[in-house]
Amino acid sequence: MDTVEIPLIFDLRLPCARLERQIIRQIYEMIKNGDENLDVNLSEDKLLALAMEKLRSTSVYGKNIQDILDDTNLFKHYFHDQIAILLDELGINHLSVSFAQKLLTMNPSLTVENKMKYFLLDQDELIKLLNLFEIGLEIIGEDKWQFEEQFLIFNKTKIVTFNNPTNLYVLIQVEQQFYQILPQESFDSDRIYECNGDPLIETSLMNLIELLVSSTVIDRADDIVQLSTAYDFIVQ
Repeated sequence: MDTVEIPLIFDLRLPCARLERQIIRQIYEMIKNGDENLDVNLSEDKLLALAMEKLRSTSVYGKNIQDILDDTNLFKHYFHDQIAILLDELGINHLSVSFAQKLLTMNPSLTVENKMKYFLLDQDELIKLLNLFEIGLEIIGEDKWQFEEQFLIFNKTKIVTFNNPTNLYVLIQVEQQFYQILPQESFDSDRIYECNGDPLIETSLMNLIELLVSSTVIDRADDIVQLSTAYDFIVQ
């Protein structure tokens, strides 16, 4: 009798998560390759709206998908499962689901649509990002990474006296504005941080580089070839 091997992923939170992953992948491929009924001149915002509409109409969860998207806790589990499955597909073993989820969703200014965009429109970039952090954190050690020290939310009274005592960049959010504090420097209200992507991810990438070139990491690196590979991957 023929058998089919079904890979198991422990700690998936919602039922049918793998089937949902297939649906999400199909939507991504439809957008990426251009469906015959798809207007290739649509803006990114309209493409995302189209992808979200497709997800709502084809999700394995049926009409309940809207409840999942609207409920913070349910969506957290939903996103967790999709990240876990993607990491498994990529064979990424040195990056935890928890780390990846924080990296992609910790910025409170992101909407549900912003977060789903990683899967629906930007999956190639997402895969590169996850691979990059796996390579870097395998050398640095995920336990050495402290999101809570690199991203802070302050009110205007506290921000005035903030000093960055670390050798890493610190991202600060004040209302809807972001500021990036350089290593060993103080807050400057004129240093508004603007970038095309997520400021948290951009700052995290900068800190990944800072850690990889730090003397502490270089001195305790067991494999110089691995370190060199990480540098090359970042440069690309």
